[in-house]
Amino acid sequence: MNSKIHINLTQGVLEVEGDADFVRSIYDDFKSKMSFKPSVPAITGVKSIVDVEKPLLATSNSNKQSAASKSSSATKKKGTSKTPTLNKNLNLFREGDKPSLKDFMSGYRAKTDMARNLLFVHYLREIKGLENIGVDEIYTCYKNMGLKIPKDIQQSLLNTAFNKGWLDTASLSNVIITVAGENAVTLELPETQEDVA
Repeated sequence: MNSKIHINLTQGVLEVEGDADFVRSIYDDFKSKMSFKPSVPAITGVKSIVDVEKPLLATSNSNKQSAASKSSSATKKKGTSKTPTLNKNLNLFREGDKPSLKDFMSGYRAKTDMARNLLFVHYLREIKGLENIGVDEIYTCYKNMGLKIPKDIQQSLLNTAFNKGWLDTASLSNVIITVAGENAVTLELPETQEDVA
């Protein structure tokens, strides 16, 4: 029986067609080389990337049924990210010579959630000395600043990592700033005297 696999990973595309064993071996090889968690949005509503039992030519009825089942499972998966909670033990106010979060942020141009995410992680790690910075800590920063909170903070962090390369989000319970992020904090985002005038 002929089988087919089509993986998109946001237009990276890997398409294989042939014997079921051949397709399975290519998929297994591909999956073993994908040792990182991609930071692209997950494809919802798909139970399996490879369905080696399904023939290439399907009837129109099975396509309609498949589309209906995909949309119903996509609806179920939408609310999978954890709702963030306020970290009540996180002190974002001035402590000795360490500035408050609001004082720290006043020295930067942070007009986007991506810039804010970066600056929050930098502040928590470099100024406050936190080792594990996760979604709850970022949520607490947004609340402290009185800013509009992104609808999905977890996805916002993943977008910052994927689109800007400023954060390493391999573990969302331990977000780390990359070299590109450090450069952005020191070179791109600080307000200069010309910006203030």
